[in-house]
Amino acid sequence: MSNELKQEYLKRMRPRYQKETKNNKTLILNEFCFLAQISRGHAKRLLGGTVSLRTKKPGPQPQY
Repeated sequence: MSNELKQEYLKRMRPRYQKETKNNKTLILNEFCFLAQISRGHAKRLLGGTVSLRTKKPGPQPQY
């Protein structure tokens, strides 16, 4: 799954995840981890709204 698709999927899943009960959050979290191929802890932070996916790496650009 590309970064753009992950970002779009995250935008759709975040409000749904935040309003659900604990049991349903587990199902949403499992689905998101499987599709985005990221760890459970990172997915939990992403869906909770405390972190976002990076679009560009920090620091200076490499010069060849």
